[in-house]
Amino acid sequence: DSNIEWQKIGFSGGHPLSWHYFFKPFPEKHTINFCITNKIDGFGSQLQACFSLIAYCHYKNYNYIHKPFYRMHHNDENVDNFPVVMNNFINLEHEFRSYNELTNNELSQIHEVKEGYFVHGSLKPEMFYNDRVIEKIRKCYYSNVKPDISDIYKPDKFNVAIHVRRGDVSATKYPSRYTSNEEYIRLIKNQMWPENVQFHLFSEGVKEDFEKFTIEFPNIQLHISENIQKTFHLLVEADHLIISKSSFCYCAALLNINKVDGTFIKNWWHKPLKNWI
Repeated sequence: DSNIEWQKIGFSGGHPLSWHYFFKPFPEKHTINFCITNKIDGFGSQLQACFSLIAYCHYKNYNYIHKPFYRMHHNDENVDNFPVVMNNFINLEHEFRSYNELTNNELSQIHEVKEGYFVHGSLKPEMFYNDRVIEKIRKCYYSNVKPDISDIYKPDKFNVAIHVRRGDVSATKYPSRYTSNEEYIRLIKNQMWPENVQFHLFSEGVKEDFEKFTIEFPNIQLHISENIQKTFHLLVEADHLIISKSSFCYCAALLNINKVDGTFIKNWWHKPLKNWI
């Protein structure tokens, strides 16, 4: 809760602690703008960087400026203008100014960062992702049309979404981000579910990789390597969401208004919110 800024802002010289102890970093009347820059990884990682900076700016009373996505990995469906498509999908410009609208003077003074200071890795992320912040990012998300999921989530079912991170991780590749099928199955079996529960598993690979799930839960629906927008929206709309060590589903969890189970990220650098299971 300290009001002392610990970051070097806008220049490369030294930044003595004594300066910030006796003086505020900026005059009260000065408008301080931040944006995300130089992010070219996947949709989830870029979106979480944006969310974290929105939360940081709200906490510090700064202005978040949205710099539209311009390069993005994991375009598995070879979508034309993929960064633009995903930028429009999340539509952060609905609540925040766009980098493209800034004047030359504003551009010369903006602070460009890769993520929101302190938010990434915070032991108490709910300090930053408070109700006001969550409300704003949800307004952005729901400001335009989303994929139709009525054929998947039936209203008479309690729809449980299980995100299993695969593709770029395995037991030997990035093992710190890997959770085994057996761990998921134990978690699911140890919980009480309503009679109308319907499990949905979202991941990458082939269906044979998840045979243990189909044996334990014969009615489970597998959604493997499906459309990114529809997958994301299904995670957001789930009645109960079990998340993995993935920025993609972490962002969906922030937007989800129902139950989120963060069991598998308690020992990850992105901690679950206090109100998650």
